[in-house]
Amino acid sequence: MKTRALLTAFALLACSVASGFSFTFVFTSPGLTISIGSNPPASVPTATKPPVITSQPVSISTPVGHNVVFVVAVTGPGPLSYRWKKNGVDLLNNSRTTGVYSPALRISNLHKSDAGNYRVVISNSAGRVESNVATLTVL
Repeated sequence: MKTRALLTAFALLACSVASGFSFTFVFTSPGLTISIGSNPPASVPTATKPPVITSQPVSISTPVGHNVVFVVAVTGPGPLSYRWKKNGVDLLNNSRTTGVYSPALRISNLHKSDAGNYRVVISNSAGRVESNVATLTVL
């Protein structure tokens, strides 16, 4: 049914374009939104200056089972992208690690294997900056 509705909408869309009419079409279903318009999309602003770190993440020592949050503060034109790393390797969000694409990285229920050197790379269209290393020691 969804496929049929989508095909019908695209057929109507094609007729509108061929007839020279302006249109905006939005198709929404759980987990999927398609928006199409006859006008060119608005341009994404381009940053003129790279981000600047105003507050670095801080090293911490804490016992097994506790939670930690590493935070970075940044100024600069957006959009800004964040990518947290442990020992130089990109981290992935999972059941204990969240915020790998944000200014705050949270690690819950610490294990000894979580110990290491953490840093974040922040970027925009004008450049990138890496934070200082924050060492996590798990006791």
